[in-house]
Amino acid sequence: MKFKIALLSILIHGCCYLSAYSAIEFTDLDFWQREHLENQELRIRSYSRSLSYQLDIQPWASDPWENKSDTPWVEGVLRQVETEYSASSQMPVVQNREGLWITKGSNLMASAKMGLVSRYLSLWLEPLYAWHENQSLTNHPEGASQPSTSGSFRYPREIESYTDVTLHTGYLVLNLSNWYLLAGKDALRFGSGKHDNLHLSNSAEPFPMVRLGTISPWDTRTGFWSFLTYVGEMEENRAIPHAKLSGWRLNWSTQKRMEFGLSRAWFVGGDGQDNSFQHVTGNLYGELTKPKGQKYYSDLRNQQFVADFRFKIPEIQHVFYMEFGREDHEHTLNDARIEWDHSQAHIIGIKQLFDHDFFFIVERANNVQPRDQRATRGIIYWYTHGEYTNGWTYDGINLGHHMGADSEDSFLGFGQEKSDYSWMFFADTELHGIAGTPKNQQEYKTEVGLTGFYQVSRQWRVDASILMQNFENFGKVADNSLASNAWSFGVRFTP
Repeated sequence: MKFKIALLSILIHGCCYLSAYSAIEFTDLDFWQREHLENQELRIRSYSRSLSYQLDIQPWASDPWENKSDTPWVEGVLRQVETEYSASSQMPVVQNREGLWITKGSNLMASAKMGLVSRYLSLWLEPLYAWHENQSLTNHPEGASQPSTSGSFRYPREIESYTDVTLHTGYLVLNLSNWYLLAGKDALRFGSGKHDNLHLSNSAEPFPMVRLGTISPWDTRTGFWSFLTYVGEMEENRAIPHAKLSGWRLNWSTQKRMEFGLSRAWFVGGDGQDNSFQHVTGNLYGELTKPKGQKYYSDLRNQQFVADFRFKIPEIQHVFYMEFGREDHEHTLNDARIEWDHSQAHIIGIKQLFDHDFFFIVERANNVQPRDQRATRGIIYWYTHGEYTNGWTYDGINLGHHMGADSEDSFLGFGQEKSDYSWMFFADTELHGIAGTPKNQQEYKTEVGLTGFYQVSRQWRVDASILMQNFENFGKVADNSLASNAWSFGVRFTP
């Protein structure tokens, strides 16, 4: 009841300031856009109010009429048209692609982002056409599932070529002072990680949701604050159909040095479960501890809590960042004191900018439960759950880090970021099944690649990437090797 009253107060407060509104749209979850903004922060070594961003809460709101002297009541906008051809020799690729697979064989994609924009209510649509040759991988059925990660797959559900004609994203958004209310299908990505994120990443496709959030951070004496909360509905084809994903995100930043965020979410409800507002959303705020005892076994919730930060040192153009999370635990201070490492995961990384444009990134992720905790509690995997057996997934793709459960990931990137072109060479290693698999069956993956874009003109941009992968003990089968190459080439038109 208290939460409902607070939500009503927010809406009433917003209605008192309608004159302050501007139309808004939401940015793509684009790696290069984020790096460009962060590098702007690092290049300005003196204090500057205009170059301080909150980058760890995505997507961000922007104003499509910002540079116009006069604004119509309603305007049709074609924001972007994009086409892509891609191919893979063996392994499908979906990491950081919002559910758009590069399957074995050839793939074609075409999409457009368009909207009807007004001062107070806007409609944004992104129809997508995709064709996937999806050549058979029946020679390697052992690799279809992500190692140790229930419900997460590395191959599409389809077993033959298929075509998708879908609404990739589509939503109505209402502006309420410095608040927006969104209803539709959209994507979320939280955290400071660059290679990937623990909590929500951009590998799985957007999902249906209702979301309430701030448009611009509040400027207060204690720093800049932003907040959003959401309830999403998962697909029908899962162990508990139509499960809800309910969560919130709180971001705080200073003018120059620090950005800090907290994310909490859980799978709850679904067919045959308690789908009341209080259980799905209200308890997310009112019950910071997961129930123990008999109530625990009848209260089906799969939860995560993740803290992240990035610390900037503009004087030497350096960024240090980290994510740390815990999953499916009671969240009590006593549990944190006694079993701090129970069901934990972390990402730690650095970025260094030099010669104005060049950069390197070093990042390491790990979600393996420490040995002493395994001895007392058994092996407990991140991204898995006893009742919600599809784990932390949407449509068979992990919502969090692509490495999956019981794994570690080491990433190195070196490149150049400029407004008219950018490129990055990267190398990555992953080890899967560390705690739960004999050493001679642990899957080891290495990959190297090159990715980037070239801005041909103000309207035209070309994107390209190439990736070479090698697997040892593929699918956790001893001495089972697999090599694969993938590449993509895309053209983007922005009117």
